[in-house]
Amino acid sequence: MIKVIIFDMDGTIVDTDEVLRLTWYKVFEKFYNNKHYVSDDVIKTFSGPSLKETINKYFPNFSFNEVKDVYSNSSFEYYEKYANVFPDELEVLKKLKDDGYKLAVFTNKNKERALYCLNKLSLNKYFSYLVSGDDVKHNKPNKEGIDKILNYYKIKTDEAILIGDTIYDYNAAFNGGVKCILLKVASRIFPKNLKPIGIYTTYMDLYKGIKEYDN
Repeated sequence: MIKVIIFDMDGTIVDTDEVLRLTWYKVFEKFYNNKHYVSDDVIKTFSGPSLKETINKYFPNFSFNEVKDVYSNSSFEYYEKYANVFPDELEVLKKLKDDGYKLAVFTNKNKERALYCLNKLSLNKYFSYLVSGDDVKHNKPNKEGIDKILNYYKIKTDEAILIGDTIYDYNAAFNGGVKCILLKVASRIFPKNLKPIGIYTTYMDLYKGIKEYDN
């Protein structure tokens, strides 16, 4: 019996693809004088790893703190303007909560920005626990965040599932011993060798999939 449903944030409960695209345009323009230094498809993959991992990979010859500051300062205006929820998401979150499930968030995003998104989009009333990138020593795909959530709710691994949109989410679930559902409400491509409970493209289908699994 499933008691807790763990949701990733970017690309899962918050549509931030446009935020990321425009923010990284500014960052690449600043440091490489070319906002198209990487393709839009590559930028979409930045929603999985931590900001630190992305900066270290794509800006190895620049000061980490300088790149981080440019990213943070640039992104705020775009979060305010473009961050949004997905179609039918709020209805499904309410249904899941009304069904008795506890809902948690596990994200590599820093705590300040995660709380900002939850509050801005009125999502905080659905979730009873948040594990952000600031709350763990090791980000996804490490299982540390999964362990914190299981311990918080005092549940076993087979009493939780994780909903995410990247290989980082899938591997975090696998490493933590919990089942995973992959969500493609944002445009995502997954390796063919993954074996999640299901892959869904809408929140309504996600709800049906959860109820079928937890029958």
